[in-house]
Amino acid sequence: NRVWVAIVVILFAGIPFIPVDLSTIKFDTTRSAQCQVSVPQPNDTGWSNAYTTLNNQSALVPVWWFFMHSISKAVTGGAVAAIPCGTDLRQMRMDVDATRIDDPVLAQEVGDFVHDCYGPSRAKLFMSRPTLSDEQMNDVTWIGSSYFLGNTGFYDTYHSNTPRTAWPYDATRDAGLAQVDSGGGYPTCRQWWSDGNSGLRARLLAQVDPDLLTR
Repeated sequence: NRVWVAIVVILFAGIPFIPVDLSTIKFDTTRSAQCQVSVPQPNDTGWSNAYTTLNNQSALVPVWWFFMHSISKAVTGGAVAAIPCGTDLRQMRMDVDATRIDDPVLAQEVGDFVHDCYGPSRAKLFMSRPTLSDEQMNDVTWIGSSYFLGNTGFYDTYHSNTPRTAWPYDATRDAGLAQVDSGGGYPTCRQWWSDGNSGLRARLLAQVDPDLLTR
């Protein structure tokens, strides 16, 4: 029995049977296509002129080693497929910077928001000279600042100076302000920015290409 076992081991692990040919190498481009990365094929690389014969003899490998190589390639392929695509933050930032508001009415409303809400809030903040962390200093540089939204005396205090039809006139909130025929009210800056689909934030996000984060 030991002799037969030894013979089988030699046949499968010691004697080369299967020829090795670089021209049979194939790349699975499924994952690279998902991540939008171009992977050159073997014929497009420096290996295109490689040869696997020497003195008219082809390289051979034993069955066992060929089997183990196939298993390792399968495991490697599965591991690579499980790796998420990298995000090109620099390109994403350029795309965001290049994004423009196509709706002129919405663009005008953003200007109104800056004039009625963000400008006064930012001026009030720096007049009081608070101690802010680096994160907060960065946060207050844009109109949707969570600092202005979450702290009293800013977006909860200031309001639109012109009536907005998306927010009906509220006698309590809009006391002392003119009531117009359209029925529009004067939302607070917090409402103006955050209220559901009517809020400025949601309408601005609708202007951004939804595929931006998956490029």
